[in-house]
Amino acid sequence: MIEDFSQIKDLFDAPTWLLVLFGLFNIVGWLVCLIMLYVVPHKRGPESATGWLLFCFFFPYLGALFFVLIGNPKLPLERRQLQRTINTFMAERVEERAKNPIYARALVHNLDARQEPIARLVERLGGLPVFGANQVELLSDYTATIDRIVADIDSSNKYVHLLYYIFADDEHGRKVEAALVRAAKRGVVCRVLYDALGNLSYVGKVHERLEAAGVVVHRILPLKLFGRQRRRPDLRNHRKIAVIDGLVGYTGSQNLTDPQYKPDVIYEELVARVRGPAVIQLNMIFLADWYSETDIRVSSEEAAPHGIPSFEGDIACQVLPSGPAYDTDNIPALFTSLLYTAQRYAVLTTPYFIPDAPLLHALEHAAIRGVEVHLIVSAQGDQFLVSHAQRSYYEEMLESGIHIHLVREPTFIHAKHLSIDDDISVVGSSNFDVRSFRLNLEIVLLSYSSKVVAAQRRIEQSYFARSDELLLEEWLQRSRFQQFVDNTCRLLSALL
Repeated sequence: MIEDFSQIKDLFDAPTWLLVLFGLFNIVGWLVCLIMLYVVPHKRGPESATGWLLFCFFFPYLGALFFVLIGNPKLPLERRQLQRTINTFMAERVEERAKNPIYARALVHNLDARQEPIARLVERLGGLPVFGANQVELLSDYTATIDRIVADIDSSNKYVHLLYYIFADDEHGRKVEAALVRAAKRGVVCRVLYDALGNLSYVGKVHERLEAAGVVVHRILPLKLFGRQRRRPDLRNHRKIAVIDGLVGYTGSQNLTDPQYKPDVIYEELVARVRGPAVIQLNMIFLADWYSETDIRVSSEEAAPHGIPSFEGDIACQVLPSGPAYDTDNIPALFTSLLYTAQRYAVLTTPYFIPDAPLLHALEHAAIRGVEVHLIVSAQGDQFLVSHAQRSYYEEMLESGIHIHLVREPTFIHAKHLSIDDDISVVGSSNFDVRSFRLNLEIVLLSYSSKVVAAQRRIEQSYFARSDELLLEEWLQRSRFQQFVDNTCRLLSALL
């Protein structure tokens, strides 16, 4: 029991240093918040900036730490400067090719009034023009696609270039590995790039065996947390490219792995097999990445097509790369522009859907002005944060008239493609989410062709047949807790 006021005084005097420390802690915390208020919004979208600022105001020290680690969505300055140099080099090579009569006649100058602005945009962003005389085949059978790549490698005479996010040590990956070994034994130059993080669990196995067989193998973007080359660990090369002799090329969503590389999930993909001038563009992107990772420049003569390229096709194509080494967000700019050009029909297929504000507005505006807009996603996602974040967009999309199709389990739609009306197709590695838009190196192939779109529509129709369309009345019945989880994940996804 307290007997006099001196005892009360002692109670307050004893923890004085704690009070001072607490005060300093709060003052520094507010200073951190003020600094972040200045730093965070710089060249950052409003949703991302809002997410980071909320995080920092509630948890200033933790927020500042995470921002230092993963707050910068760009590669180091040296890598961005190197990309500018590569872009200039690629533009010069394209100009040289255009002077060659064989390639000059393949340049397209007669796109229609709606396609022409898109082609100019893509060339401005990626530096690659539209070439005609291509053949494009869409492949959706997982194992058959791997077998086609293997067959083309087995027919190679000069070089094989592979760039994949995952090159797995499993049945399908080993098929490609065996084909590379056979090619290397024949004297074919085989170059392989794989993402350091995406292939982390297989890195020692596949790499060592391929090197022992004479294949030249390099990791892409190895983890560097310190020094001038420090970068956030989740900046990844997500591209999928195969080029054989400069005559045949592949790009799309499929990695070199089994269709069930995650338990109880069957992955479905879409890959474009290309012959013609567009193969040269795919090869240029591979060689740019090769140079970025190895500092080794492959000569134009060595990388030229072995033999006479097939210019027997009738499809106009264009390749667009994107990634954190570019000054602009290339692929979201393309997707948004395409949706504003849509007049009748637009179908988006993606495993992960977290759009930025311009893309979301473009989708909604298209539906409001009468375009039939369809979004195809899987009923059950394979990533908790992303699957719940994308659900937070469904209500406003349904209200605007967008049709959402949920493909039933056990299928997981890993394909990434977009079709506009009946004459523009986009197939590639890019998801419709902020990670692909800003953090990953991606690639897409545009085909200005009713033939390709018709083939793509048949694949989309197969998705429709195995899906349930989400209805607004049903969606509004979900619980408050589900809404809370979805909205929280949406907020967290903005930190990307």
